[in-house]
Amino acid sequence: MFRESKLKHYLFLGLLVIAANKVCAESVPVMVGGYEELDACSTLAAITERMPLFSAPNASTKVVVTMEKGTYFVICDSAIGGWSGIVFGDDLSSCGLTSPIATRKPYGGECHSGWIKSEKIEIIAG
Repeated sequence: MFRESKLKHYLFLGLLVIAANKVCAESVPVMVGGYEELDACSTLAAITERMPLFSAPNASTKVVVTMEKGTYFVICDSAIGGWSGIVFGDDLSSCGLTSPIATRKPYGGECHSGWIKSEKIEIIAG
């Protein structure tokens, strides 16, 4: 009886871990700030071809929006595997990232944020 109960317990824990990994992998926030004297995101860039913006640094996750070639954005974060966490909008100055944010935190402004492959980026400034 004890062994069966313990087995059910471990099976339940295993399923929780699998579910948590799936939820976590579906969306990874782009982190901004972390410096008291620099803009929250100080690298201006553009994409070199039409491409999707993903909700996490993984091409099998949700597509947030498709970005057109030449779209300008700011790079705020990076992830293993050649991914850049970016923020973009019609007017980058309205994204709230042109001033310092001392503590690193997830982006929560009105502009789009997500992840693109770094090899499709052309650095403009920063």
